[in-house]
Amino acid sequence: MVVGARLQIPPIAVFGAIAFGAWLWGAGGALIATPALIVMVAIVSRLNAAAHPSRASRQDKGGQKCSNR
Repeated sequence: MVVGARLQIPPIAVFGAIAFGAWLWGAGGALIATPALIVMVAIVSRLNAAAHPSRASRQDKGGQKCSNR
C-alpha cells in the first residue's frame, strides 16, 4: 500500500506483481517484483508521454511548453 500510494500504482497491481514474481521465481522473484513493477510503470509513462507530446506539455507546471535545447 505504501509503494502503491506513493507512486500512484494501484495496490492490487503491487500485490499481483509480488504474487506473480513469487510464483515464477520464488522468494527472489517476490523481492524483485516491486522494483520491476516500478521500472515498468516508469517506462510505460515515459513512452506514453513521448507518444502524446501535447498531453505532456499540459502537465508541465505553469502551462509552458518544454523546449529541448
